[in-house]
Amino acid sequence: MEKVNEFYQKAMEARASKNIDESVKHLQKALKRLGEFMKEDPKNPAYPLKRAHIYSSIKAYKYAEKDLLLAIRCDKKNARPLFLLGNFYLETKDFEMAIEAYDKFFVLDKRQPSEQAHAEVYFNRSIAKNGLEWYDEALEDLDLVAELDQEYPKLDHSRQTIQNNKLMERINEYTGIIGFKPRDWRTLFKRAAIFEQITDYSSAIKDYKAIMNIQPKNMEALVKLGVAYHNNGQYQLSLDILEEAKKRDTFYEREIVTEYMSLAKGALDKS
Repeated sequence: MEKVNEFYQKAMEARASKNIDESVKHLQKALKRLGEFMKEDPKNPAYPLKRAHIYSSIKAYKYAEKDLLLAIRCDKKNARPLFLLGNFYLETKDFEMAIEAYDKFFVLDKRQPSEQAHAEVYFNRSIAKNGLEWYDEALEDLDLVAELDQEYPKLDHSRQTIQNNKLMERINEYTGIIGFKPRDWRTLFKRAAIFEQITDYSSAIKDYKAIMNIQPKNMEALVKLGVAYHNNGQYQLSLDILEEAKKRDTFYEREIVTEYMSLAKGALDKS
């Protein structure tokens, strides 16, 4: 196995140097040696697992899948090959098959515990679920990761990404409703609120302006428009809108109007 690793390392170094012929030569040697090992010891799962890794690295996915399935048949009591199979399907974006493999991992690992960290399996399964737009289920898996390892790499980033994807799904839902009912100002409010959550203030401004066109006297839309202008860095427009809101109703959202007028004036003084 040491020689196989040596051949593979040389192949990767040659690939990095863009010496394709040399890389292919060393990969062929590694694969040939593994094939010999597998003939000598056909029930050893280490060999097909290693060969699957090499095949995946050169994107020979059909061969990699066959070797992973072979490794699973060779060692039916070891859950780790199922985890690796899930990773393979995740890499090839076959998310349903990835989830199925991860689920089977947990079933087998419960009976025959492996050394595979569960946090990593939950994390990878969450990525697969996100790929299928199963956002709530993906977030549940990330909660399980956090219970096991709060410092897990990219945990917070992944959670934010999935939450944003979930919000985008709602935006698309509201956009569909608005397409059929363009004067549905309540749905425009809902969509604008999500745009603000993902800091897309330009889109929020468009929705608040659309509401004002439908309901010119809507004070909530007017104030939120002024705040959105401020958050978008358009301080003079923010100040103008909020002054208009104050003229219309001195007491409506008085603290918010006063605060953002002050902030806008301060920003303009500095510019």
